[in-house]
Amino acid sequence: MLLAEQIKENNIAEYVLYMWQTEDLVRGFDLNIDSIEANVIPQIAKSDEDIQAVKNWYLQLIKELRIQGKTQKGHCNSIIEILGEINYLHNTLINLMQDGKYSDIYKNALPYLEDFRKHSQEEEVSDIHLCFNALYGKLILKLKGDSISEDTEKAFTHFRNVLGYLSVKYKQMKAGQLNF
Repeated sequence: MLLAEQIKENNIAEYVLYMWQTEDLVRGFDLNIDSIEANVIPQIAKSDEDIQAVKNWYLQLIKELRIQGKTQKGHCNSIIEILGEINYLHNTLINLMQDGKYSDIYKNALPYLEDFRKHSQEEEVSDIHLCFNALYGKLILKLKGDSISEDTEKAFTHFRNVLGYLSVKYKQMKAGQLNF
């Protein structure tokens, strides 16, 4: 099983962030499979069978980015659909199921979301998408070696809590174990 499939099965929020990182990685190599094959795939796969499977996965991602016109920016439609499902789940837990535990987690994150939205260039995105944007931004900051303030780290913890809870519920929903 490919790493992306394993992540998707276990934690949908990690999968979304992994795919955003992978989309950026592919763009960093100018959607050139030869460069990806030379520089990325050997770090992931060792056997000939695994190498071919990973290469085919990257080729499919490159194809999707090209077909969907997202070679410079944006996310694959399949990832946007997952974001929509997670947002739908968020709204369902808050409004329909009135999940008290989730409501508390979300309410604790709200002041940080409002603050992050003020600094964000994307004012029209859902709170859930904003959580993803923030955590992806943190990943980029860490990769650059930039420091993160204690207050900002606290906000990230709240965003992680929201997405962590939603990931558990998403897995239950997909398994048919969540009754609406």
